[in-house]
Amino acid sequence: MKTAVNRAERSHRYTFLLTVVTMILIFGVLLFRNYQEINLPSRPTPAESGQQHALLPDKQAEPEDIDASGFIFYDVVLPAWAKGFKMPLAGIPVPQRREQLPSAVRAYRNGRHEGVDIYCAYGTPVLAAKDGYVLTVSANYSELSPAFRNRLLGISHKLVSTPAEVTDILHGRRVIIDHGYTAGRWVITVYSHLAEVESGLIPGASVRQGAIIGYVGNSGTSQAGTRNESHLHFEIRVNDHYLGEGMSQEEAGRLYSLVLGGGQK
Repeated sequence: MKTAVNRAERSHRYTFLLTVVTMILIFGVLLFRNYQEINLPSRPTPAESGQQHALLPDKQAEPEDIDASGFIFYDVVLPAWAKGFKMPLAGIPVPQRREQLPSAVRAYRNGRHEGVDIYCAYGTPVLAAKDGYVLTVSANYSELSPAFRNRLLGISHKLVSTPAEVTDILHGRRVIIDHGYTAGRWVITVYSHLAEVESGLIPGASVRQGAIIGYVGNSGTSQAGTRNESHLHFEIRVNDHYLGEGMSQEEAGRLYSLVLGGGQK
């Protein structure tokens, strides 16, 4: 009789413990779900925030990516760091051909284009796109021999990327202008493949928007030594990223047109 009672008591205790454990698990699940609902970030739609899709890439990035890059605009109101630029070549618009725009594939060196190639007559004056200070000048650039140039391209192709040291050489004769630090952004412009740098241009010298800083050429390219395929390679760089980075070529072209057009469509 006593054994039967002990068994009944043990059974009740097991049942009680099972019930307690089950309740604790249910409570934990509910608490976790509630925690997720509280901490999930809300993302307003463009319609709710009054934003437009004029310059969104084909595939929208997450808000964190957009905030980090600073290169994707939802409307035509430019941020402070992107205002005040003008074309570096008078009377010539931003090209819209894909291969001339940022992010275009450069298969010969397994890389991507980081600026805009603007083709025009050899010797066309190149103008400062905005007030600033000369950061670097490579007026004394010496052209590479075809054999050495091909060696560097071969190394880049094997690395499946172009090292910065090789990229610098391939830019040829160039000028870089510092436009200062604004709203968390350090902005510079790059003017490459110049035939000649304007005399008297030295690092630290101040330049005004529209001042001649050099002349269009093809230095650093496979056409160096001729007047063929002369063009200006122009970049706007922000915090060591190229303008239009992560965007399609079409979107990058529209973005350059927007920035260099003063925010006008």
